[in-house]
Amino acid sequence: MELLQQLIPPSPQLSNLEISERELLAVQVNLFNSGEMAIGVCFSHGVADVPTAVSDPKPTIFTQDCVQKIVVRRQEDSNSKGEALIWGASIAVARERKRAIDNMLYSHSMYYTMNLRNKMNPPMFPRCMGNIFRLVRAEWSLAEDDAIDVTNLVRTVIKPKRMGRDVMNNDEYLDFIKDLYEAWEDSRSFPLTSVVGLPYYEVDFGWGKPVWFSLGPILLPDIAILSSTSDGEGIEALVVMFKEDMENFEQETNIMAYASANPSIFIRK
Repeated sequence: MELLQQLIPPSPQLSNLEISERELLAVQVNLFNSGEMAIGVCFSHGVADVPTAVSDPKPTIFTQDCVQKIVVRRQEDSNSKGEALIWGASIAVARERKRAIDNMLYSHSMYYTMNLRNKMNPPMFPRCMGNIFRLVRAEWSLAEDDAIDVTNLVRTVIKPKRMGRDVMNNDEYLDFIKDLYEAWEDSRSFPLTSVVGLPYYEVDFGWGKPVWFSLGPILLPDIAILSSTSDGEGIEALVVMFKEDMENFEQETNIMAYASANPSIFIRK
C-alpha cells in the first residue's frame, strides 16, 4: 500500500488551501527502469466523475490505497452478485463485532453510486463530462438468528437501483438525500462504488493499453470499490476494513468460495 501510494499525486481534496484555491486536477507520471509507466490522477468531483476521467482520450488512472483486494468470478449479473457477496460478508463481520460489544444488532445499509448517463430519458452521451451520478441505498435488517442469504441480498441490492431510475427526475430527490444522511446515522453503513464495465482498459496513447486499473486513495474503513479485471472475466474488489475485521472477512464462507485474495495484477489473456 505504501509503495502504491507513491504512484499518485497528493490529492487536491486534502489540501489545506481554501476550496477556491485548490487544484481541480493533479497528474503524476511514474517511469520505471524496465520501461513501464504508471499514471496517477486525482481530480475534483466538482468537475468530473470516474466515467469522465476514463473516457478517451482521458488518461488511465493507476491509483490505489487499500488493505485488501479480491477477485470475484463473473456470473450472470455479476456486478450485483459481487456487491451482495461483499456486503453479506461485511454484515457477518459487523454482526459478530457488535455482539462482542453489547449483544445488540444494527440494521445495515449499503450506499451505491449510480452512473446516470445511460439511465436518463433520453440517454446522455456516454462521454458527457461532469459529475453525473446519484446515490442509491439498500437496507438489510437482521434478527439475532437470521441467516445472511446472498440470493435475498442480491434482490435487495437490485431493487433500489431500479427505483433510483424512477425518482431521479422529480422533486423527491432532495428529500431522498436528506433521508440518506439520517439513515447513515441510524444504521451500520457500507459505501460501495462500482466502475465495472467502464472502458479504462481501452485507453491507449500509443504505448499500449494498461495492464491494471484501480481507484483510490481510500481513507475510510468499511468501504469497497469494484472494477473489472483486465481480461474482462472477473471483478476486482478493493475492500478497506480494520485489520481484525479483515481477518474475519477473508474467512467468510462466500468469500472463500467465490474469491481469490490478493491475486496478481497480471492476468494472462
